[in-house]
Amino acid sequence: MSVFLILFLISIFGITLLLGRKMLVLKNTEYSAPNDFDFLIEVPDFKELKTILHQKSRRYGYIALVITIRAYVLSSHTLKRKGETLWQFIKRRLARKNKVKVAHEEAENKFLTRISEYKRRIQRIKEKIKEEEGLN
Repeated sequence: MSVFLILFLISIFGITLLLGRKMLVLKNTEYSAPNDFDFLIEVPDFKELKTILHQKSRRYGYIALVITIRAYVLSSHTLKRKGETLWQFIKRRLARKNKVKVAHEEAENKFLTRISEYKRRIQRIKEKIKEEEGLN
């Protein structure tokens, strides 16, 4: 850290020496400011500049608004189309899986219904035995 501090101070010292030399050179030389400023570009008055900037900003604002609305409409239309095709694709995929699944579930349901019927029959038999023996 001390190395960086030393380098920083040396660079600051070098910069001040350079600026000091330039100031001495400028102090010793004489120069005269020209009375006539010849501009290559004609600069309009502040009021003219203000009106021009206002008109241009309005114009570019309208253009930006139209571009934004156009991009919004096109992107929403594209997203809607892509969403519909994606939705149809998902429906087709689910329909394929559900066809296979439905057949498989029906087989499971038949098995489960038989087991549940057997359980009910056994429960009825147990109830009848309890009634006959008077264990209620």
